[in-house]
Amino acid sequence: MGKSVQNLPSEKIRSVVIRQLILTLLISAAAFLIGKDQAVSALIGGLGASLANAVFGYWVFSAYQAQKPGKLLTKLYVAEFAKLVLTGIIFLAAILFYENLSLVAMLVTYFIVHVTASLLVATYGKEANKG
Repeated sequence: MGKSVQNLPSEKIRSVVIRQLILTLLISAAAFLIGKDQAVSALIGGLGASLANAVFGYWVFSAYQAQKPGKLLTKLYVAEFAKLVLTGIIFLAAILFYENLSLVAMLVTYFIVHVTASLLVATYGKEANKG
């Protein structure tokens, strides 16, 4: 892991998640132009990505100590596993309980919102290296 990601303070992680939520709402609003079910499906996908990334960020970076890289690696693996399980549960619940789910809208929004987190973290990393 690069120095820039290790030093992300909690307010920047919160900022990433807030921006993901805003993006989720924008995509859902645009999807509403196609239909209600697409909008709800997009909302589920975006909220799933945002929640999973929030859990991951909190788990990995809470009480982070750079002097213990082995502990960080363990936290990364456990947090990634938890993120995958949480995402799976959200997707499974949506498939089972939302009758008119648009799988395409849910998955595309999930992907866009999820990738946005990586791009935002990379941007914060460049800012940290400048300062």
